[in-house]
Amino acid sequence: MKALIFGTFLFCFGVIYAQKVELTVQTGHSAGITDVVFSPFDDFVASAGKDHKIVIWDFQTSKQFKVLLGHKKTVTALSFHPDNELLISSSLDSSVKIWNYLTGDLINEFHLPYAVRDVKFNEVGDKVVLAGDDVRIYDHKTLEFEVLSIKPRKFFSTVEISKNDSLLIAGGADEFVGYFMDLKSGTLLKKFTHPIISASFNEPQNSVLFSTNVGISISYNYKTGKKKSRSTDWMLNTVNDVASDSNFVYLADDYGNVRVLKKRKWYQVNVLKGKFFKINSIDLSHDERYLAVAGQSKSVVIWDLEELRVIKVMKGLVNQINDMQFSENGREILIAYEDGSLRKTDLVSNQTIVNKLRLNSEILTKVGSFSVSRIIDFEEDYANLEVMYKQSQLDHEGVYDKLEEYDVKWTFEGNYLELNKKQNLSPKSQSYIADLKLGIYHDKDYFQDIFSDSDHSDSLNQNAFITGTGITVENLSDGSSFKFETEHSDKLTVVEYNDKYGFLATASWDGMIRFWDVSNGELMTVFGAFGDGQFVYVNPDGYYFSSKNALNYIGFSIENKIFSFEQFDLKYNRPDMVIQNLPYFDEFYEEAFLRAYNKRLEKLGITEADVKVSKHIPKVEVENNINTALNENELTLQLKCHDPKNELSRLHVTVNGVPEFGRYGKRISGKKYEEEVKLNLNPETNVVQVYVTNDQNTSSLKQTYKFEAPQATKKSRLFLLSIGVSKYKQSNYNLSYAAKDAQDMAMMFPMFTKYRVKKRHLMVDSLVTKQSILDAKDFMAEAGEDDVVVLFVAGHGVLDDNLDYFFAPYDMDFTDPSKKGIPFSAFDDILENTKSRKKLMFIDACHSGEIDKDEVIETFVTDDEENQTELIFRRAGRTIENLDDINSFELSRALFADMRLNNGATVISSSGGAEYAIEGDEWKNGVFTYTLLQGMMFKNADKNKDKSITISELQSYVQEGVSKKTAGKQTPTSRVENLNYDFIISKK
Repeated sequence: MKALIFGTFLFCFGVIYAQKVELTVQTGHSAGITDVVFSPFDDFVASAGKDHKIVIWDFQTSKQFKVLLGHKKTVTALSFHPDNELLISSSLDSSVKIWNYLTGDLINEFHLPYAVRDVKFNEVGDKVVLAGDDVRIYDHKTLEFEVLSIKPRKFFSTVEISKNDSLLIAGGADEFVGYFMDLKSGTLLKKFTHPIISASFNEPQNSVLFSTNVGISISYNYKTGKKKSRSTDWMLNTVNDVASDSNFVYLADDYGNVRVLKKRKWYQVNVLKGKFFKINSIDLSHDERYLAVAGQSKSVVIWDLEELRVIKVMKGLVNQINDMQFSENGREILIAYEDGSLRKTDLVSNQTIVNKLRLNSEILTKVGSFSVSRIIDFEEDYANLEVMYKQSQLDHEGVYDKLEEYDVKWTFEGNYLELNKKQNLSPKSQSYIADLKLGIYHDKDYFQDIFSDSDHSDSLNQNAFITGTGITVENLSDGSSFKFETEHSDKLTVVEYNDKYGFLATASWDGMIRFWDVSNGELMTVFGAFGDGQFVYVNPDGYYFSSKNALNYIGFSIENKIFSFEQFDLKYNRPDMVIQNLPYFDEFYEEAFLRAYNKRLEKLGITEADVKVSKHIPKVEVENNINTALNENELTLQLKCHDPKNELSRLHVTVNGVPEFGRYGKRISGKKYEEEVKLNLNPETNVVQVYVTNDQNTSSLKQTYKFEAPQATKKSRLFLLSIGVSKYKQSNYNLSYAAKDAQDMAMMFPMFTKYRVKKRHLMVDSLVTKQSILDAKDFMAEAGEDDVVVLFVAGHGVLDDNLDYFFAPYDMDFTDPSKKGIPFSAFDDILENTKSRKKLMFIDACHSGEIDKDEVIETFVTDDEENQTELIFRRAGRTIENLDDINSFELSRALFADMRLNNGATVISSSGGAEYAIEGDEWKNGVFTYTLLQGMMFKNADKNKDKSITISELQSYVQEGVSKKTAGKQTPTSRVENLNYDFIISKK
């Protein structure tokens, strides 16, 4: 199958000749969202943020398509042109920018003499209405302004124009009145004695809707003069945005809820309940099927209004960074975040510990939070920090009515935080509270002088300090200096030297860190640190180096679409290139990473020369229009495949990473092919990918669709096949605990899962033969698409003369493993012969990880050597060890996602390919099985403490636990991974 695999990956670069391929990291917003709007054809959603960014989201995939940077302060409003590819934005920096949102290009911009707080295209797109210290209309063709006669007390923050350009309403949260005008005559029709926050015209009913800052929403009929109103449950629960469709009115409030009113009768029919975060903006799709909701949560939530459920959450990874420091040896970095999070990472090994300051009361988290203000010192075993607790006012956004300050010690061993409240507030905080009592309000920029805005390097004899959006570097030896712009999208908070390795780092509220050459201010790399150990580096040439668990946050935009990482990963995922700019990686790592990259290509049957541009690629299209949200669990795709030059060969369809037609796809022929493919979907989220290959081993781009099916009416079933052999026909190979491992798994593992029906099939000792394993296919074949299948195997793993792997059944001939031994392919067939899309396998046996025959040598372990330790090895047959200190194949598997075709299962092996599996009296099990069951039983594997355990969490826990228990002698690995479907295996 080498040729087929080759084509599957060569295709990724076939379109580079026509369009620019652009890498995008799914950063999202690092601060609250101020506005959200659907594009004219509902294929994109745009969001504006307090982090000065505009994010364009692909609606189909929920991925970040583009980020538009250029505003220097909060982006206040967005509006799409109705007919073309233009998006207009306004900002508190007084600028208005017009973008091509598909290319990211800035088309035009102008500045007004005040902060611009709202902007709207009219219905035909030839005019723009703007609001701030006045209301003015900008003619998009003549480039002229018309300033309206109405004047605010402070400023207008909202403006809306009717479809025929005849009427306008304007107001503001701090205004005593709102204005309703006839634009054609210039006549002021009415003054509303309300501070208007948001407004929306409803032309079919000759009315305008608006909300106020005291929780009242009003519908005013401008033909009859009649008003209808509605109040929230509390006057301080403000309605921040309003929208309406043919039948309903939608009111978004401070508590994260959207109330749905029947338009004609004006009574409440539903509440779309969200998390406790203030909603700043809502927008209806043009087909009136979906409602986009955004605000302080930094995410865009999409509601399906027919099903009344959330179907998408569009969000990124980043948090605002307040401070960072490097360790004395230069290898570690400590990062402190505005949301109270802490992260310490070894930059070479990526060993990471994280923690977060949390409030004990869930109620208090709704109004208050911790933020880490400053890192005082960063020692080998601990760090001292300054922390502030801020409690928000209910009636003034961004204002705190309670401040507390703490000294915090973070001890790395045990990951322990010790808080000591300061008796007296700092002068800065005391002044803040004093001003508050006088009615003087400050935003969080008031505390910006706590940031590390300058640094000194003894070894480089330099000073560096923040100057606006850039950095000024002073050379103390000759008095010279230079300045460079950092391109951070939000406020710069930290500048820090790494004295050991001689470079400069900057961090920002945009959540990213940038490393700089101190000699000239050239960018070395952009570093993103996410989650519990996820990271990504991006160098100036667009190559990246990423942890595998961060790959799903990487995408590529091309031809106005966003594609997942695997489309171009083979070309652009180049750790060897990225670390050339990182001085803490020496030549040893660069050479090792290059060997690992070449090993990756070797396993795919190609060379670097084969990763090239191709102008001729097949195409596949989904012809039928399908709603993202489905009201049933069946989906029909009308596929149209074509290749103008070559014969089509195979059709591939995957759902959540599991192939519908088997790993090698469905055979097809001809230069054109059409088929109606029917899929049974899993409840809730389904990621469907479609692609075709031709007879030249070239593949189309993968078309990716994200569908939300109805929630499950019944829980999934669990199918557990548990196999263990302790007693062998050749009794000198007997083990102590392998059969018990299988028995314990069969009894205990299902107890800690969430499944309604638990079907178990246990096979131990003499029941385990090559034929009985083959017969077990039928048991797994009963599982449906949403059922979970778990295959557990414990016993001897044996290598034959060709170093091929076999699991030893009861009647194993250890002198000739291939005769009766069970090849891994037999287990693979069991997992393939099931409809289940939730497939998991555990192997507790020696050599259970995959090996590369070119990188190991045979060794001989004597009984005396083995008896030097109390550990008992499940060893039989040939023994091997790695040829070099660093095995390129194992490093390749650690660095890169496995792109080879597979059946969509995740296979977790107890040991590496050249390692032994260990059992012992201390655990009364194999150490792998013991750790696995402990992680499930006591929920220790729930790393993020969300009361559920995912496959990746379980895998990470077992890997760390086994390695620690065996002092590094055994390290579990993944033989195969499904990175597209990290499903929950256990939930409270």
